[in-house]
Amino acid sequence: MKATGIVRRIDELGRVVIPKEIRRTLHFREGDPLEIFTDKDGGVVLKKYSLMGDIEEHAREFAESMHRTLGHTTIITDKDSVVAASGQGKKEFIGKNISKEMQKRIDLRRGVLTDKQGKESPIPITEYDSNQYASQCILPILGGGDVLGAVVVASNEQSLSEIAYKNAETAAYFLGSQLE
Repeated sequence: MKATGIVRRIDELGRVVIPKEIRRTLHFREGDPLEIFTDKDGGVVLKKYSLMGDIEEHAREFAESMHRTLGHTTIITDKDSVVAASGQGKKEFIGKNISKEMQKRIDLRRGVLTDKQGKESPIPITEYDSNQYASQCILPILGGGDVLGAVVVASNEQSLSEIAYKNAETAAYFLGSQLE
């Protein structure tokens, strides 16, 4: 573990404030669920909890199946990072934090088709996305009324078909239903 030099006291209700600098660094936002672990030395570890992590294998299989079927890069995210990817650039996506633009897009709770000629331009998928795709379809994964992540199909072709959109929509519904 890495020492921060920050000390906090437990209040009378058992709460501890996580300093703003640490929340910003770890991308912890108000309302985020945190999983609590203890180690053998008496330490406590807080880790951002992701329901998507519970179905990571399903997500990986879905991404691979969609890539094989559509021939386009397929990415599945939770609200913070890429959980699964298949296709071009797969290795540069997995485990990376999604971009602020992607977070905002999926928080809108609506699917979208983007392309360079359309009214919505493609957005960076991860914070340091070096792939600028010509078109994308982005479908939020909803479960229990909450946004849990997104299914993204990205292509270097000028525009994606309605079939790609419907496949991503099906994957988003399926993954969302697995988490309810």
